[in-house]
Amino acid sequence: MSSIYVAIVGLFGLAVGSFLNVAVSRVPAGRSVLRPRSACPRCATPIAARDNIPVVSWLLLGRRCRACRVPIPARYPLVEALTAILFAAEALRFGRSEVLPAALVFTAGLLALAACDAEHFLLPGGCSTRLSGSPPRACSPPRRPPAGGTGSA
Repeated sequence: MSSIYVAIVGLFGLAVGSFLNVAVSRVPAGRSVLRPRSACPRCATPIAARDNIPVVSWLLLGRRCRACRVPIPARYPLVEALTAILFAAEALRFGRSEVLPAALVFTAGLLALAACDAEHFLLPGGCSTRLSGSPPRACSPPRRPPAGGTGSA
């Protein structure tokens, strides 16, 4: 497998990890993951594009908000870096196959749930149901007809 391909998938993982951080912060509170733009939770200053580069901005800003200097939790770069590493590992494992996109989506979902659980001690029901790809009832064992009959009257 080409190292350039693996690096591209890893960089894609950084971007996905950044989005997962938004989801982990907003979904448990019932807020939209699309609007408004990301902002500092303390001072509400919108995060500029130059301060929104996964992992790099956190390091360059000294792990603090540019406006109010409140510390930014380490969860943000950890989720971004872990997503990038796992995406790159899956690119190595699956290569350019039809399985890779599904593996990346599944991994991103599991990472979001793990980060949400670690931070909020909460697994949003809608997220865990969507990750399974089916309604919770589908996990139940099938009904069996009563003994001695077909179950029809």
